[in-house]
Amino acid sequence: MNEYLLKGKGIDPTYNTFDELQQLQVRIQSEINEDFPRLSYDAFLYKHLDNKSRFFRIGSTDGVNGASILSEMVTNNVVSIGWYDLGDLEDISPLTKVGIKDALMAEGFYDNASTASRKAGEIFKFYNEIKPFDYVLVADGISIKAIGKIVSNNYFYEGTFSFPHCRNVTWIKTNIDDLFINEGLMTSVWQYEYPNSIEQIEVYLGIREPKGIPVPPVGPTPTPQPNLPEFPLNIILYGPPGTGKTYNTIDKSVEIINGTVGDHEQNKFAFDKLKSEGRIAFVTFHQNYTYEDFIVGLKPATEKEQLLFKKHEGIFYKIVEKAKKAYELGSNSNIQADRFVLIIDEINRANISKVFGELITLLEDDKRLGADNELSVTLSNGETFTLPPNLYIVGTMNTADKSISLIDIALRRRFEFIGMYPDSSVLNGQYSDRVTFLESINRKIYEKRKNADYLIGYAYFISNLSLEEIITKKVIPLVSEYFNGRIEEVESLFEETGYEVKYDTSKYKWFVSPKSISDAVA
Repeated sequence: MNEYLLKGKGIDPTYNTFDELQQLQVRIQSEINEDFPRLSYDAFLYKHLDNKSRFFRIGSTDGVNGASILSEMVTNNVVSIGWYDLGDLEDISPLTKVGIKDALMAEGFYDNASTASRKAGEIFKFYNEIKPFDYVLVADGISIKAIGKIVSNNYFYEGTFSFPHCRNVTWIKTNIDDLFINEGLMTSVWQYEYPNSIEQIEVYLGIREPKGIPVPPVGPTPTPQPNLPEFPLNIILYGPPGTGKTYNTIDKSVEIINGTVGDHEQNKFAFDKLKSEGRIAFVTFHQNYTYEDFIVGLKPATEKEQLLFKKHEGIFYKIVEKAKKAYELGSNSNIQADRFVLIIDEINRANISKVFGELITLLEDDKRLGADNELSVTLSNGETFTLPPNLYIVGTMNTADKSISLIDIALRRRFEFIGMYPDSSVLNGQYSDRVTFLESINRKIYEKRKNADYLIGYAYFISNLSLEEIITKKVIPLVSEYFNGRIEEVESLFEETGYEVKYDTSKYKWFVSPKSISDAVA
């Protein structure tokens, strides 16, 4: 009992006089508010279970209608999760992650097996892995609304609740409005893992004093946790079309800012939120894009029927200014500054030396604000300009389109390049019937072009169209460009794909049909 009071509840159970014993009893009654049998049972559990408390995030928003379920939880002294139509978990056989996944698929919750498996893991964690003395933090996004402690291993299904899968809880704090933790977003059940998140919670609850790791100040837009992984300041994802370059900028941006690696569904939610907060900006370059569009210049405007020229601040200028303010705040507070990401899609479609102008020099790591060789430049409007080290640039580049300029040497050496080439395994599952085709045609293309820049990405095949339609409407037009419309070469690309592709010169039309078994063998 003494160990439970001291380590589990933070109450020193020692006393030397009768008055001290009475004071101890009053404190136990006021702070724990349990009768002796309950207190003894908790002490028994504390002794025989792993007494190191863990912290779990529990989402409180109904994914269907957006309503908050927090009051239902607090009123009934439970923490709960949704999936109403799944029914009582204890009726599922086998009651495992796989069994729950199969039940989710059967009830039509998810069409995608990967998503169903991930959600099944969250449900099983709620049922089986959260133990007595674990803390549960009921959250709405990054905002923590209530904190409670699990009191038993008991699970029950309450069909009258909006979130029917329940665990009993003792609430420690409710109506919280000053605790924000940027970990585990877009999950219903998440165990907090990062040391800084755990320290932030424990300090907030008074369980321990800070150990010197700076805890971000709370507020509506919290500062990211310290000790985030290091990333190159300037990177370009490059490769042939359809390999997921733009798609992966979402995951890469969230990873840079939050230091977390989640699935794409989670990352897209976090990406949209960060973008709305101004910490991620997105722009697509094109041939007419200019320095004035990107950085700063003058734009014509009319006012009282007069033509005026007003200062225009481009997307790059705006995000740099935001990043600078965050950097200065972090430096003054001795904490790591918020990170910002600028995504430049199709970076080589513009004349990038002309668009970046004199700022090319500032892109280098050691020329950034606060670096050893910090430099500033004077913009065309006379303004002194620097780049902070908390701004990251993520570009994409299509290597197949040789009609547009490639990155020049001066700019190329300031970026790190990450190749994105076709990965047929992405098609496994729903589109597995297209894997062999993709691998076969890419083999042929490489044989003829001796260059991986002209391969075909998997994204062309993630479609509700039939494979024949994809070949006709997407693949043939693409490879015709690759081979300058030479019909015989285009036809030969499909020889080992299991499809016969022929051009009818009488109708000027391509015809695609699966080969018969005998043709394929021959």
